[in-house]
Amino acid sequence: MTIRYFATQQDAGPRAQPLLRRGLSYGWIESAGEPPMPDADRVRAAWRNNEAVMLPGILPTRCPVSNRTSRKPTA
Repeated sequence: MTIRYFATQQDAGPRAQPLLRRGLSYGWIESAGEPPMPDADRVRAAWRNNEAVMLPGILPTRCPVSNRTSRKPTA
C-alpha cells in the first residue's frame, strides 16, 4: 500500500484524510488503493506477535468517506 502526503487540502485528492494530532493539522494523507484483506492465519500470527495488521474492510463500514473528510480539528 502506498500512502501519499499533501501539505494542503487543495493539493489532496477527494479521498484524502486529515492528518491530525492533538488538535494540530499536519496536512492530508491518501492511500493509493486498498490492500486485500489478510487471511485468518496472517491475522492470528500478527495477534500472537503483538503486531499491527491492516483489516481494510472494517473501517469503511464504520467511517464512510463522506464523514471522514468533513472532520474538523479539535483544540
